[in-house]
Amino acid sequence: MTTISPTSPPSEARPAVEALAPGKILLVDDQPQNLLALEAILEPLGERLVRASSGPEALKHLLTDEFAVILLDVQMPGMDGFETATLIKEREKTRHVPIIFLTAINKAEQYIYRGYNVGAVDYIAKPFDAEILRSKVSVFVDLYKKNKKVHEQAELLRAARERELAELRRLGEERYRSLAESMPQIVWTADAGGALTYGNRRWFDCAGAEPGEPGALSWGAVLPPDDCERFEREWRRAVAEGQNWEAEFRFGSPGAGYRWHLVRAVPVSDAAGQTSSWIGTSTDIDDRRRAEDRLRLLSEASRLLASAPTVEGALGEVARLSVEQLADYCAIDLVDEAGESRRAVVVHRDGARAPLAELILRELDASPGSPFGPALAMRTGRTQLLAELPPELRAAMGDRPELREAYERVGLRSALSVPFVARGRVLGALTVALAGAGGRLDPDDLMLVEDLARRAALALDSARLYEVAERERHSLAEAHRAKDEFLATLSHELRTPLNAMLGWVQLLRNEDPDAAMLKRGLETLERNTKAQAQLIEDLLDISRIITGKLALQPRPVQLAPVIEAAVDVVRSAADAKGVEIVTAIAPHRGFVRGDPDRLQQVVWNLLTNAIKFTSKGGVVRVVLDEDGAGGVRLRVIDNGQGIRQDFLPFVFDRFRQADGTSARAHGGLGLGLAIVRHLIELHGGRVEAHSAGLGHGATFTVTLPIDEAASAAGEADAEAPPESLSFTSSHVLSGINVILVEDEPDGRELLSAVLERSGARVTAVGSAAEAWDAFEHEVPTVLLSDIGLPAEDGHSLIRRVRGRPPERGGDVPAAALTAYASADDGAKALAAGFQAHMAKPIEPALLVRMVARLARRSPPGRGGAVEAGEAREPAVAERKA
Repeated sequence: MTTISPTSPPSEARPAVEALAPGKILLVDDQPQNLLALEAILEPLGERLVRASSGPEALKHLLTDEFAVILLDVQMPGMDGFETATLIKEREKTRHVPIIFLTAINKAEQYIYRGYNVGAVDYIAKPFDAEILRSKVSVFVDLYKKNKKVHEQAELLRAARERELAELRRLGEERYRSLAESMPQIVWTADAGGALTYGNRRWFDCAGAEPGEPGALSWGAVLPPDDCERFEREWRRAVAEGQNWEAEFRFGSPGAGYRWHLVRAVPVSDAAGQTSSWIGTSTDIDDRRRAEDRLRLLSEASRLLASAPTVEGALGEVARLSVEQLADYCAIDLVDEAGESRRAVVVHRDGARAPLAELILRELDASPGSPFGPALAMRTGRTQLLAELPPELRAAMGDRPELREAYERVGLRSALSVPFVARGRVLGALTVALAGAGGRLDPDDLMLVEDLARRAALALDSARLYEVAERERHSLAEAHRAKDEFLATLSHELRTPLNAMLGWVQLLRNEDPDAAMLKRGLETLERNTKAQAQLIEDLLDISRIITGKLALQPRPVQLAPVIEAAVDVVRSAADAKGVEIVTAIAPHRGFVRGDPDRLQQVVWNLLTNAIKFTSKGGVVRVVLDEDGAGGVRLRVIDNGQGIRQDFLPFVFDRFRQADGTSARAHGGLGLGLAIVRHLIELHGGRVEAHSAGLGHGATFTVTLPIDEAASAAGEADAEAPPESLSFTSSHVLSGINVILVEDEPDGRELLSAVLERSGARVTAVGSAAEAWDAFEHEVPTVLLSDIGLPAEDGHSLIRRVRGRPPERGGDVPAAALTAYASADDGAKALAAGFQAHMAKPIEPALLVRMVARLARRSPPGRGGAVEAGEAREPAVAERKA
């Protein structure tokens, strides 16, 4: 069992219940520490606390003692709380004692029905707030004391009545009347047919009339109009039966209000044994009746909130119960996730008057400085009690005929609004109102409505938490589905080029290919190798985007050359598919500030996407102009497949494709457009997609801000897109001695062949130890080393090399060749001592140029610059001097 820790007593003393003797509270728990904690929590109430550590012990106490309330633990060895409660409710003497269940079970709601079925009035889960426990217990203790007082008074009055009736018979009618006039309860007599013949002073005080006034001595003078028919029916039945009669009815007057009374009538027989008259009394039991009604209201509300299919449906039932037992009008407001409130429930005794009551309450909410209103309660999080309508509202009604008419028809007099608060958040408000001249809401009503609001707030909060959990579960399931779908797509996209590559390699090796077949096979190998490299680069870009490591190298750039270079790259693919590319590039001198490689990647991705979804004979148009708002605009327009309207908002999402099934007509990972959006946003621009639907093509629009400073200066050295590289067989590396360290034999053989074909002398080794030995024999012109080597990696090798004196190769130019292609990997290589970092797969021409650059040789056609040939993260990272 969970141990309950007491908290400090409340800062303000609880109001005393007149000057009654302390009530007894029975604490039942099998854990001594829990009993001590409960005593510490309840001790400030000043009531007598009795312990019981088991169900049998509790029943033993109930045989001899009378208790105001029982706090009963659910889980106990031997006899649990439910069995104990069942036995308590079976005994006539104890069946009316309130039982509050205490439990440490996390999901206590599973036991609510069982608890209420055995007679529980409340159900609290541990650990709980000490203030709440004291408050709930004090309600039942106060109710017990009031009931006890009422019953004691009733017994005293009953005894007095018996004595008085006997005395009346002895002393005669006059002395009877004198005694009746002095009694604190209503005394009346009736003839044999049930017609009233006498009422004491209390009768007329209750009716708000004077003796002798017409109609003052009649049932209609003291009964509410709605109760008259039922009273007359039951009273006639009692007169016909001639037996003692007892019933509960409301007595009072419209001006003073109505209170519940216990009505008793005793027949008086004549000498012949026939009923000659009736003597009756009416005892005020309003406090007890209201307490019982409120207890039933709370219990029923708890049951509804726990069992209704929807919380709003349960709140509607709670409002109905409130109108039946407490008020004339009830409204419930709810606050949504955005903080907006709405009127969810409205109930009125007279349905036709509900809109009028709404009108008055809306005016209260809207009136400046109004001390009341559901909106004010929700805004402040505090209860708002209006005993009387504010004078300023009444004054305003003089100029508002519709309000004046509403007020007169509804008769609204008193209202109470309590916010729903759970975990510090306002979820709504419960508003009740009374109508009629005598209608007033008092502090007891306030306590009841606040208790209702607390229960409703807990139900609302639980429902919303469940909704959040359901949404998260759905999102998680959707994420798992997208992950599985993406992995399946990734597997397909990676295996497809591998299939073509492996097939052509085996075909070329096993056959004796002619020149045409050899050319076709090599072209296929090159095309599929680049396709696979493209997939890997897209994945790396997405990884950089997710981790926030995708960086730009901005400079003034003119977009026209960037676009033309991208068009040149994809034109062969468009021609092969039979798609025409049309460009319309407006001449202007404006520059944008950006990374030319990344901007070319954007254009390349948009063009590739357009070509993919355009059928043979289609057209892809590339338009560059100014957007009219100080920026430059690029549009890629196709007349191809188009985009579904429901998918259009997600077209730039990662891993999202309009058709992600295995039967999709187009390949790809669904990453290209996501990369485009991120790159454009990094450049301070925006990208949008438009489509009229399937079969109507698509337009992708990129808008970038113009670099005003560069444009005004007319930057002549604005960066152009990189040129495509091609492998050269010239002996540009003649006379250069290269030590190549690569542990993978095929890769070592390929790189050696590339370098030797360009004129270099290559010493190729498979480990750092072999490279060190090669250094001992001859200092190379350039060192090329893989990072992932067995035993000792490339970082360690270059550090050892840098530890040698210059004359023994300590300052030899070196480059890292590795499949680790992130920006961090490049930075680590440069920090270790390499001058350059090249990611695999390696373009032969780029490798030759880099070696020439390191050896201070100038590669052909580019004035010594070594750059990547694709518009994406540069494959070469160099340490600046």
